[in-house]
Amino acid sequence: MPNQVCPFSRVVYYFSYSNKALLKQIEEYVSTANAKALKLDHFEKDVLDAALSTYKLSIEQKKSRTLDVITGFHVIDGNLHWLVLEGIKNGAMVGLHQHAQRNQPKDNKVLVHLFDSSMTFSKRLYAGLDVDLCRVRLHQPITEILKQPLLYVRDMVPKKCLDCITKMHQITSLKKLRDVVHSNSFPTSEMVISMSREFGVPLTYDDFEEQHKENVETAKLADPQMEPAEVEI
Repeated sequence: MPNQVCPFSRVVYYFSYSNKALLKQIEEYVSTANAKALKLDHFEKDVLDAALSTYKLSIEQKKSRTLDVITGFHVIDGNLHWLVLEGIKNGAMVGLHQHAQRNQPKDNKVLVHLFDSSMTFSKRLYAGLDVDLCRVRLHQPITEILKQPLLYVRDMVPKKCLDCITKMHQITSLKKLRDVVHSNSFPTSEMVISMSREFGVPLTYDDFEEQHKENVETAKLADPQMEPAEVEI
């Protein structure tokens, strides 16, 4: 019987910026799971992506302990990808864990996967970020941002922003999900939004370059005479 008191679980992934393949696998799984939970899976992919990007959870949905959506955020800093995700422990999160393990590349591009099936939570931390993963592209690596002296001058940077950057950096030094919880290293939704406002920049072509390359290669296989410049991305 599902745990109705603490039905949610969380997972943290952080891995090399160059590992676009794993990023694509995780994001596609999340989109598929959320579309199914919200009964949007009958739409074509382009329509579905637009629907998820604009979908706003109602107050009841945010508080629901049975709505099987995955919420969370994705931070890109040029060195690493961070994905902090949450959902119903015995629902889509089970598949997410299995999916990521099954598709994990056999190289050193995957750094850390923090998950503990014995740890559960009474409520979502990121319901306010809705169902299309909140993506934050930082203008430079977190390690470099933390070296800036002005970051620590009072009132120069909002406290929630500084807290978020600090917590994200702390996560990279932890080995277990239990350590993340005990050290209070999960940033809140408000912290993530504040960090995005202060240090966020638009996503770049390079952030998803490998996915585009795959599209080009697929097109070239279909038509060997086709040059990359002829492929619309």
